[in-house]
Formats: sequence, structure tokens, C-alpha cells
Amino acid sequence: MMLPLAAITVAVLSPAVSQGAGDVEEALVGEVLPRSALGPGVVETMEAVLARMRERAQDVRAGVRKERNGSSGAWVVPSRAGTYRPHSGEHYATNQWGDTRMGIGFPGPVRLRGAWIAGQASPGAWTDGLRAIGYREGAEVARTEWFEDIGESPVWFAMNLDGVDRIELVARPVLDGAGWYALDDLTFDRPPAGAGLEPRTIVVDFDDLAWRTRLTGSDYAGLTWEVGTGTFEGGPRAIHAPIVPRGYDEAAGPDSESAGGPGPGTLPSVVSDFFGMRMFELGTSFIPPDTCGVAGPEHFVSVVNVKLAVFDKATGSRLFEAPLVDFFGGVQALGDPRVTYDHHSQRYFLLCSSGPSTARIYLAISLTSDPTGAWFKSFIETAQGVDAGRWPDYPTLGFDANGFYTAALMVPSTMTIWAIDKAPLLAATPSLGTVTAWRDRPFEGAIQPCVTYGDSGGELLV
Repeated sequence: MMLPLAAITVAVLSPAVSQGAGDVEEALVGEVLPRSALGPGVVETMEAVLARMRERAQDVRAGVRKERNGSSGAWVVPSRAGTYRPHSGEHYATNQWGDTRMGIGFPGPVRLRGAWIAGQASPGAWTDGLRAIGYREGAEVARTEWFEDIGESPVWFAMNLDGVDRIELVARPVLDGAGWYALDDLTFDRPPAGAGLEPRTIVVDFDDLAWRTRLTGSDYAGLTWEVGTGTFEGGPRAIHAPIVPRGYDEAAGPDSESAGGPGPGTLPSVVSDFFGMRMFELGTSFIPPDTCGVAGPEHFVSVVNVKLAVFDKATGSRLFEAPLVDFFGGVQALGDPRVTYDHHSQRYFLLCSSGPSTARIYLAISLTSDPTGAWFKSFIETAQGVDAGRWPDYPTLGFDANGFYTAALMVPSTMTIWAIDKAPLLAATPSLGTVTAWRDRPFEGAIQPCVTYGDSGGELLV
């Protein structure tokens, strides 16, 4: 039987500065949050998240203002003076404004062989990496590795995406959030392999077009040339490191040196490895990236500022990805994510925090051990009581058999710990149940809840 969280003993282990060596256990008195401090709960499938992503992308294509120039990129045939390195004939297409995310739609499933790629404009302006992401009926089905052989002369980019009806070309930003390239002789087979019909190879060479032709908005060659959706983020974006309260003396804080050297043990061996999310992917250009990941029975779930991805643990295939803003339903300014796998319930648990505008901790738990399925999602209003006017920074995460636990600096001063009752989250109709807060804890760098195996009689936080 699971105990209510208000009855669980929470212990904070800290150096016994005035009592000599050893640790001390301190009893804390918590407050149960009112229902008004808990957000409504919702159960969503990943298909619903993907639909929200597509809707938001359509809003961008409809004219959402960009951070740079106030204009979205477009597919264009450059002017005579702006034409540098065609592969065949005189013309090719390029990404206007150096937009780093450009889409092309096909009239049906095709086998995309590839295209000839060169740098556009001058070195320092053209992108140093390009990848193609293939979609079918709105869902991602495949992606290429980064193509980096981009220079003065056109080079064949073999994409080999089969059965796709749309692609996005994603470029690494190199100059003010932009990266230019030239695309020529786009080549695909229709129908794709396995359709039971003799495929016809089509090469789009742009040579029947005039200088300065705008492809976006047209159906040239029977294709849909989309408006760019790059964010012009300007390369890596620096965000603040964990905040230290004003007046805190780090030299007088807890000793960070370990007691004694490493004990005997066996070094682990690498069974398999694969690429996870990488810098310059959409939503991964933040420094520090706040990387966190966890392995379950069949999947690896990874989170970074400000994105989530799910991988097949055996093959390394990326099964799902979404910005946290889409995963949680249109909420802005989410970051500092953490994710764990609860071996007690065989569920994944994820949380992240918002900034001072909303001062919330958002949380989600998978309904099964499959993170590509449905999740229950909600949030906690943190600016309550003595924390009014404060907001959570860099929340930590741990769990035991009874609950999930998190702690954060409530900027600008003290720490708060929250305990979240697990039982209502695991019910057939999940909900956010009892949440208990321990506020006004002194800042000591971080308070980290443990991942507890077995029954410890209470949660330990270090």
C-alpha cells in the first residue's frame, strides 16, 4: 500500500559543519499544496503532439514574424549576378535569406535519390552542414546523416529516402542564424521502390526558369515549394548557468572534494553506441545544453534545452522528437529538463521548468513503458506562500516507490523541495494528486533527490 506523501519522512543530508565529521538528518515540516496550485491534467498521444507541431509550422508558413529581417525564407532562382556554381545549365535553386529549414512537397510517395549541393555566396556565409528529413503523411519516416562536403564546386548529396511525400532540408546556421546553399538537379523516382510499377526517374534542373524566379508558392515541376521555417537563432544561444543567490560564499559552502580515492571495481564496457541529438539541430542550439537521458527496457529517452527525443535502444533509430513547447501544448519558455525511468512502475517521468513569466514546473509520466505512446501531463504553480514572486531554476529529479521528488532554487534566494504522490499518476484515470512542498531551504548549490531501490522508509535528498 502506498503511503500519502505528507506522511513520508524527507531527510536532507548535509555536512555537519558544527558537529564534526559525518552527516546529519534533519526533519522538515511540509505543506500540502491547494488544488489551485495544481494544473489540470491531460492525457495525450505522441500523434497529438505531432499534429500540434504541424499546426504550429503552418502558422509560421502563414507569416509568423521571424527574428531576423521580419521575413521567412523562400526557394528562389538567384539573379545572374547572384549565380555562382550550377551543376548543369545556368540555373539552380537557393534558400533565400539563408533560411535553415526549407521544405519541398511531392505529389505522392517517391524515392528521393538526392541532389547536387554547393555553397551559395561566399565562404563564411554558406552552411557547413545539411541534412534531409523525410516525411510521409505528416510523420517523420527517415533522415540522413549530416552532409558536410559543401564548398565551391557542386557535390552529390545522396539522400536515399524511400517512400517520402515531403522533405525538409535542415542547414546548420553559420552567420547570424543563417546558412546558404545551392541545390541543383534534384532527383527522385516515382513511384517509389516496392510499388509494383516501373519507376520513372525525374530530375528537376531549373533550366526552364528565368533569373530571380520565386519558386515558393508555385507548383513548379509538380512539387510544392514551401516557405522557410528556420528560426534564425544565430548559432549556439547562451543561456544562464545555474543561478547563485547574491551574497552566497562558495568558498565557505559544502566541500566538493570526495573523501578518499576510488574503491575497487570493474570498468564498464561499451555494448553499442549511436548519435543522439546534436548541436545545431532545431531546438538544440542552447549553451549549456542541459543534457539528460535515461534508458528503459527498449528505449532511450533524451532531453536537452528545449527538446525531447526517443530512440530505439537496440538500433539507435530516432523514433520521435518534439520541442518541449509542443510536447506540453504550446507553453512558451520551457527548459532545464530532466527525465528518469521509474523501475517501480515501469514508467518514464519527465519534468522541466518555465521562467519568471509563469513560474511553473511542468511534469509528464508515460502511461506504459513505451515512451512513444500516451503521456499524462500537468504542472505545479511554484510561486506560492513565501515563494510568491520567485521562479524555479534548474529543478532536480528523483523517486522512490511512493513518489517523485524535485527541488529547485526559487530565484533569487532559497531552495524549495516538492514531493509528488505517485499513486494518482498510476491510476487507470491518472491525475495529479497530493503535492507537498518544503520551502525556504538554504541554498547549498543544489538539492538532489535520490533514485531509491527497495523500501528505504523515506526519500533521501543530498
